[in-house]
Amino acid sequence: MDNRYGEDRGGAVHPRRYTRAVSDRLLIERFQTALDLWATGVALRRQSVRLAHPGATEAEVEALVNQWLQERPGAEIGDGPGPVP
Repeated sequence: MDNRYGEDRGGAVHPRRYTRAVSDRLLIERFQTALDLWATGVALRRQSVRLAHPGATEAEVEALVNQWLQERPGAEIGDGPGPVP
């Protein structure tokens, strides 16, 4: 086995390593999706701030977005009730 997914040089995956390879790749894909969704949400908020403050400079827009990210009005203690299990 030449790599962490259990593939040999010909690209064949050994059966005992297949489940681990799939779960690792799925985890990476899900994490990338979460990061993409977060970035999209921030971009949407940035656009919303621009629409609400048409005369604001880019620095002012960024300051308002950063303030929103830090304070999250309406979700000060998180997006859901109680601690995450």
